[in-house]
Amino acid sequence: MAFDRDTCCLLVPLSYGVGLIAMAAFVSACVALVALATGDIRLMPNGYDTRLLYVPSVVTAFGLIFGFVGLLGALDGKRDWLRVFVGFLQAKLFTMAVVAAADFWALRRCEALDRAADQNHFLDVLAEGGLCPYARWAFLVGAALDFSVWAYFTHATWRLANGTDIDRSSISITFAGEAVTCEERWKLYGVRDPRAEMDRAAGARKEWRAQAKKQAEMDAERAEVEDLNAAAHPRFYGGVATYGPDGMVASRGYMP
Repeated sequence: MAFDRDTCCLLVPLSYGVGLIAMAAFVSACVALVALATGDIRLMPNGYDTRLLYVPSVVTAFGLIFGFVGLLGALDGKRDWLRVFVGFLQAKLFTMAVVAAADFWALRRCEALDRAADQNHFLDVLAEGGLCPYARWAFLVGAALDFSVWAYFTHATWRLANGTDIDRSSISITFAGEAVTCEERWKLYGVRDPRAEMDRAAGARKEWRAQAKKQAEMDAERAEVEDLNAAAHPRFYGGVATYGPDGMVASRGYMP
């Protein structure tokens, strides 16, 4: 999972939060499928405008597919999959807004005399109990809260979709937008100019190599002097030197 500098709901990392949002969409889809199968109004978010009674449940039911897509997109950091999930959430928001407006318009006619032509049992119950004003306020508050929550979920998913790379193995780190020159980068990260240390280290390596070369030359000269002394005074050096055709010392034997 990609590293997040942002959070969702001020508590969890953004990618985990979007994963939970996708799971919420999946669970809502399961509830919507049950509502469509049973026709239970208690499982539907609307109902005052009977013409759009099943529209929100039908749209929400697609979360069974898109919720799974959004969950994989959040966990694997796939931007295209997250964009598909964002599209579903936007369609859900649009449906919620249209249906809420239609339901509120139906509630406005709750006390109307010609309401009987609509044959809306839910409005009949509210009118008989004198609860139409309370129902309108309760509907406004509930619809606003529901829409606000899913609008925030959509925005959080959109933020993750625009900040996650498709292939995490090819993520490249660039500082082009933060600093252009080396001096600006050093200043950005609060470090000193390393070139002085690099020059000092290069000088130390050069000096060490010169000393090593000088020591090797001194060792070679010492070995040559020892060979010459061994050839001139074999009794003192414990061996007898033999010479090659070129006059150089070839080997040295030892006297018993």
